[in-house]
Amino acid sequence: MPGLAERMRPQTLEDVIGNTDTVESLRAWLQAEEKHQTLLFWGPIGCGKTTLAQIVARELGTVPPLSFTEYDASHYQSSRVILDDIGKLGLSLFSRGRLGYSVRFFDEAHHLPPSIQAALLKKAENPPKKVILIFAALDPDPKSILPALLSRCRKFPVAPLNRTKTTLLLRRACEAEGMNIQESELQRIAKDAAGFPRDALIQLEEHLDLIRAKPSMRKRDTR
Repeated sequence: MPGLAERMRPQTLEDVIGNTDTVESLRAWLQAEEKHQTLLFWGPIGCGKTTLAQIVARELGTVPPLSFTEYDASHYQSSRVILDDIGKLGLSLFSRGRLGYSVRFFDEAHHLPPSIQAALLKKAENPPKKVILIFAALDPDPKSILPALLSRCRKFPVAPLNRTKTTLLLRRACEAEGMNIQESELQRIAKDAAGFPRDALIQLEEHLDLIRAKPSMRKRDTR
């Protein structure tokens, strides 16, 4: 069974808590007939960049199994595999007359060697039709991502949640799990998580596991 953080992963933009401006910008981008095809989601680890990329793929009505491929940038030292995949994908979509989009997601793009980033410039400037390229990075830093690549991206910041939003997320998770947790405990977890939703949900899951291990505590209304 997936962990709580995975079970609580938003499936639509409406499910996303926080980052209101970015969510609204993505919604406008999705509704546009002509789309900029190269995007950059940037922000700290654990704030939802991968989640947003998956939502984008889902909202675009992508066609499995070609719909969503994630590259862990830290594992790639050669551009050949990536470029071959993107090139063949474009030809496949064209030749089969597919109507849906396909998304290629580059996680931790700041770890891509400069040689690969340079090789991707042409694809980033003019991706194959119906192909969306999404890069995720800690920040749009020219020291880690080539300025030429940054200039080809439409940028969407993804920030940590404030404590109110983190607590809201924890409450939703408790409701989904059918559990009552003291508000003070939710506030403590929200404070310790420092705005990172994944960390908050992992901590909450640990707390829920402790409660479930004590049957006498299950029915206690601790609100």
